[in-house]
Amino acid sequence: MILVRTLSAALVLSLAAGAALAQPEAARAAAEAPLMGVALTGAVSDVTVYRGQALVTRRVDLPAGRGLREVVITGLPDGIVPGSMFAEGVGGVDVRSVSYRARPVAKDARQQVSELEEKIQCARDAVAGIEAERAVDESHRANLERLEQFVAPTAQAELKSGVLNAETLTRLISFAKEQRAELAERGAQREVRLREAHRNLSLLERELATLTAGASRTAREAVLFVDAPEGRGEVRVKYLVNNATWQPSYNLRADEARKTVRIEYQAQVRQMSGEDWSNVSMTLSTATPALVSAGPRLEPMKLSLAGGSGGDELVRLLQSQKYEDAAKAIGEKRREAGATRTQLAAAAPADRDDARAYQIADKSLNVVAAESQLLDLVTSERFERKDRRGDDALAAEPGVSVTYVLPSATTLPSRSDQQLILIAQGDAPAAFARVATPVLSEHVYVEAEVANALASGGQGLVLLAGPVSAYLGEQFVGRGVLPTVSAGEKFTAGFGIDATLRARRELVERAETIQGGNRVVDFTYRLTIENFSGSQAQVRLLDRMPVAQGGDIKITLAPLPESARLSTDAAYLKNERKQGILRWDLTAAAGTSGLTAQAVEYSFKLEHDKQMNLAGLGG
Repeated sequence: MILVRTLSAALVLSLAAGAALAQPEAARAAAEAPLMGVALTGAVSDVTVYRGQALVTRRVDLPAGRGLREVVITGLPDGIVPGSMFAEGVGGVDVRSVSYRARPVAKDARQQVSELEEKIQCARDAVAGIEAERAVDESHRANLERLEQFVAPTAQAELKSGVLNAETLTRLISFAKEQRAELAERGAQREVRLREAHRNLSLLERELATLTAGASRTAREAVLFVDAPEGRGEVRVKYLVNNATWQPSYNLRADEARKTVRIEYQAQVRQMSGEDWSNVSMTLSTATPALVSAGPRLEPMKLSLAGGSGGDELVRLLQSQKYEDAAKAIGEKRREAGATRTQLAAAAPADRDDARAYQIADKSLNVVAAESQLLDLVTSERFERKDRRGDDALAAEPGVSVTYVLPSATTLPSRSDQQLILIAQGDAPAAFARVATPVLSEHVYVEAEVANALASGGQGLVLLAGPVSAYLGEQFVGRGVLPTVSAGEKFTAGFGIDATLRARRELVERAETIQGGNRVVDFTYRLTIENFSGSQAQVRLLDRMPVAQGGDIKITLAPLPESARLSTDAAYLKNERKQGILRWDLTAAAGTSGLTAQAVEYSFKLEHDKQMNLAGLGG
């Protein structure tokens, strides 16, 4: 008996030891076995927003386990461009394949959509409840009508027989009256509640329609086949999404001392991609998503001649246009052709001859480029060498491409309205002036010449053309538009009207004579600056003389007295003065108006053949 118990105990201990040894082996085997169909979502970590699209990076941590496995990345947005998706492994992970799939689901998986759908169901239940109350009251009203139809003939019969119970009849009539009054009051209140319930339901349904515009009840997923030799790792899935764009906007704030201007460069971002971007590293770019690895192929350009009045229709079209206008139109066509070629990399590759598609795109680019070169060959306009800085060329280029990396993490939910994001801000040196142009307006405006000193990461920022909100101190003074400004370049910003100043312009003398075969006309104008404030003001006064086109008209400015000398500003003399613009830098004394106002007079002479008449404005 003792021997049996000893053997039994030994057997139990042996089995337990074997099980203990088998557990690590089983765990190791399970870890090394292929793990199929793991469903993960990951988190959006980086976003580059372009004009119309965005490149999204989603980081996914793989669960523990070595060897090959299939991983499904769920929750991809409605606006995804399927052909743009690619993946890369981190930490020794090897991505063997990437594919995209879409499958139908019972309901939209987005939390915002689910919350809206629940609110809509509650709103519908509220409408149904109110309509049920109305049905009950309608039934009650029908019962009252049946009661009244019973009471009337019964009372008439009792009256004829002389047994009418007046007290009972009075109570029935009062009861019916009270019930009808209560039904009417309750019905009026119910209609108000029903109208509000319908309005709330309609608002929620419109909000849902906007949020799910173009979307379907579809789960969009990336299916990856990966190999993780180290047992753990990370996968980064990148893809383009539509319905995302941004535009620049600015706040310009001049300090009270009028020494500096604070530039607040903002981006108006709109994204309805279908996914929320929470705490992501964001980059804003004006470029086209660059997914094409090779540049276009340059083909030979061949010319030919045509005799007589013949010739190519394109040549005649180019010769009929101004060089600047034709070049601008060709540049736009080149950008469109380049964008088309770039989008090939994001298109679905199924059933498509990629080589043929790129050949067609390269052919289009070569055709547009040949048109640009042909314009240079056939134009009749004369060009002279000009010394231009690279920054000037950059500012003049309408297709300038810039990229801004935002310094801090950004959250941007998917919604229909525009959202403001600060790109950069900083104080810039500025030279302020009050500018009067009485030929255009009697108002005097405050302007500042500002140097673009904004920088990020030690590099200057290009300011793209966009709307401006201007502030003078804490006061909002108006809106305007900022042109494209290169890093370090100066630009002019307006800060509204100075209400203490007023400008006037009047023709004070005109005399016409005939000298030989010419008609000579002398003009004298008076420009006046009135200052209603208690302090003097520096004013930049502008006017203009006509500029003759050709040598058949002669226009001469009369010598000016010392008190009315034109501005000696070097930039003005180099540019505007040669175009007939007249400028005076004046000091308007305090409290001067009417006869005491600061005034400038100038005269010019216009001379032309007396047999000819002025035809109007030149081109």
